[in-house]
Amino acid sequence: MAKSRLMIGREHAAELARLLDRAPLSALIKASTVSTSRLDFVAALEHLVFATGTRGRVKERSELHRILENECWVFGEEYGLHASDRSLTEVLNQHCRLLGRETPTPAPVLRSDGRTGIADLMLSKAARQRHDERHHLVIELKRPEVTLGMTEFAQISSHAQAARRDPRFRDTRVTWDFWLVGDTMDATLREQAHQPDRLPGCAVSHLRFRIWVRTWGEIIEDCRTRLRFRREQLEHESATQHPTDYLIREHTAAVTDLVADGTLPTVPAPRSGTETRTP
Repeated sequence: MAKSRLMIGREHAAELARLLDRAPLSALIKASTVSTSRLDFVAALEHLVFATGTRGRVKERSELHRILENECWVFGEEYGLHASDRSLTEVLNQHCRLLGRETPTPAPVLRSDGRTGIADLMLSKAARQRHDERHHLVIELKRPEVTLGMTEFAQISSHAQAARRDPRFRDTRVTWDFWLVGDTMDATLREQAHQPDRLPGCAVSHLRFRIWVRTWGEIIEDCRTRLRFRREQLEHESATQHPTDYLIREHTAAVTDLVADGTLPTVPAPRSGTETRTP
């Protein structure tokens, strides 16, 4: 094994030399590490939301939410996180800050029922062509065992309507997407989210805001599509132990209980170059 790796290294020595002329070795290592970490995380996310022994154990707010707030690239490479588990009033404050506007009047942003809504995640990105325009993404996460229905849809819809009605949110330079994310949806919500005049998953579409219902399967597949080239070039395979190691190493606090009860195994990965001998 070591000999074959050395031979491969010699074959590509000239390519490596050319790369080192353009970028330091530390940058190349960092780029490779980011790629393999993301590939491992996609495999880990799939395990968390789909594996029979895990999906029923994962908590929505203290585990899944805490993990994803540090892996926001899953929802789009260009997004940045600006609020996590914060009220719609804080979402408004972040909205104004990103546009360079003064802090709005202190009156809270309320839903139609008079309650203060809480947004799981608020992400934002600048428009590619015009940097004075922005796009906000507000995400409502549901744990894997929840079947999304009109009750869950009403929750994300109330957030969207609060932003739409409050004049302090209005700005022609800003568009909004609201995502309800879960594993499966019931027949009524599926019909709502799959209309012939809209893209699949788009349940409501207005000039400046849309409401989407998205499944974990769709999000994971989108990530795999974006990462496919990196995986092929790195010849990367995510065995179960590697994604698990990544979660334990990078999201220690969020997965403590999952490790303690054995939901996430802690079997160490074999060291590079070692071989498993059959007795």
